[in-house]
Amino acid sequence: MTASFKPRSEILPFAQKRLWPSLGFTRENGFVLYGGIAFALRPPYFRGL
Repeated sequence: MTASFKPRSEILPFAQKRLWPSLGFTRENGFVLYGGIAFALRPPYFRGL
């Protein structure tokens, strides 16, 4: 099964809607974007502890 991500930008607050288009570089560079109350970027080479 292939996982896919379908953004639901209609539920974002106005400030996050403005920010979303500028985050395109994250996917192109292999970053994983986690959301919630805040955004966190994890580089593709990070393995954790």
